[in-house]
Amino acid sequence: KLVFVVAGDGVLRESLQRMLVRLGIEASVTMVGKLQRSEVPSFLRNNVTVLVNTRMEGETFGVANAEAVALGVSDIVAFDIGANHESLLADTDGNSDSSDSNAS
Repeated sequence: KLVFVVAGDGVLRESLQRMLVRLGIEASVTMVGKLQRSEVPSFLRNNVTVLVNTRMEGETFGVANAEAVALGVSDIVAFDIGANHESLLADTDGNSDSSDSNAS
């Protein structure tokens, strides 16, 4: 069974919760809210894939990406913008996967 765990909080949380209900997938998604900084390492270690959903072009360094990589997360999904392109490698040759221009 695939379960999505969403960490974080913000203005779109209620909209996301309504969308999950509308799609009938709310049972497959757990929303844990904002994590304390001390909780982040354990959270990242205990999840198989990390989705970095920021689309902020101005972010010069992907802190969330670096934290996940440092903790041994093997699968990170992110938009192909800013530092994501340089900081995330899709294969062992060090090449970004550009097969989807919206993700890396």
